[in-house]
Amino acid sequence: MTNELFAGLIHNFLACAHMIEASGIRKSVYVVIIMLLAVVAVSFFFRAQNNITSNVIDEKTIAGNLAQVCEKENSDFCYGREFRELARTHDMQWTRRVLAALQTEDPRTLHCHVIAHYIGATEVEKDPMQWQSLLASIDPQACLGGFFHGIFEARMRLDPTFEIAGNQIPSICGNLTSTYSLGSCAHALGHLILVEAGGDVTKAVENCRGATSEFSAMCFGGVFMEYTVKGNLQAHDLGKQVSWDINLAQETEKLCRSYAGEPAMACWGELGHVYAAINDDKAPMAFSLCEEAPSLEARKNCYMMAIEKIAVTAKNDDQLVGLCDPYSKTDSGIFQECIQRVVTTLLKSSVEYAKRAENFCANLKSFNRTCFDAIAQELTTDQ
Repeated sequence: MTNELFAGLIHNFLACAHMIEASGIRKSVYVVIIMLLAVVAVSFFFRAQNNITSNVIDEKTIAGNLAQVCEKENSDFCYGREFRELARTHDMQWTRRVLAALQTEDPRTLHCHVIAHYIGATEVEKDPMQWQSLLASIDPQACLGGFFHGIFEARMRLDPTFEIAGNQIPSICGNLTSTYSLGSCAHALGHLILVEAGGDVTKAVENCRGATSEFSAMCFGGVFMEYTVKGNLQAHDLGKQVSWDINLAQETEKLCRSYAGEPAMACWGELGHVYAAINDDKAPMAFSLCEEAPSLEARKNCYMMAIEKIAVTAKNDDQLVGLCDPYSKTDSGIFQECIQRVVTTLLKSSVEYAKRAENFCANLKSFNRTCFDAIAQELTTDQ
């Protein structure tokens, strides 16, 4: 960009010089004018260079300041609050560049799902009528679908006539192209369906049953995740966010046991997140709790969701060692599925997790090549 700008300035400068020469102006005056034009051109060029450099420094400086502000606070909610303010006065591309710079300052922000909620919601608040074009313009995989969630949350909050039903999910999400974006869209709508149901899980689950089979499982997942996090419920004065603790785990487990089929699977999956959280991302303890689920599929889904959380929120790479070991000797198919889930979750969250993914693969007792191939696939797939 800078080289093109400089080339353009030189071209215009020479054109002006030829015009002056052709006009017949005396040589001494001609030389003075040419020198002035040269000074202006060079000055303009370096000013442009400085502007480009200052923008980069500005983003890095802001990222550093944010890291200091949120150093001792809950990273998700502190950074969410700060990015909401930034997004109000800057475009989304710039805000996301600041987020990228922040991810090198504070590794906690590599798991940026909640931060993306705030950014997506604020973008809709700035221009509510553009929510669909905004939805189509973002990478649905970025921050594990967090921007999607924020867009829908704001749309519903700002427009009381915007209603969501399970049978509408295909028409709302159907124009999206990838399997991941379709799932992320349906999951985000599941969160809001629970809000529309006034926090009544039974009503929300029935609503999701109206979705076609390709969307229903993710819709159920959104309902039960909202039940555990209550972020949107709190925004609509329908509940209060609570800490993920043993009490919530027991309450959610009781809820999961009241369902069968797809809703039960989704419920136990979201409970896997809670199990990981209350045990400080210690995989063996989460696995032990998931083993209390009533069916093989529910136990598997619970632990698979637990490892997704552990993969991105673990304090260090050592906590990923042995993450898939429960399946290494009993079922090679599930073992490989587990490996794929870890790699996919890490790299769809942020490519900055590539080193963590490599360390995970290197520490596997078998299927290392499969794991490294999965990394290569994720990094080369067109986003």
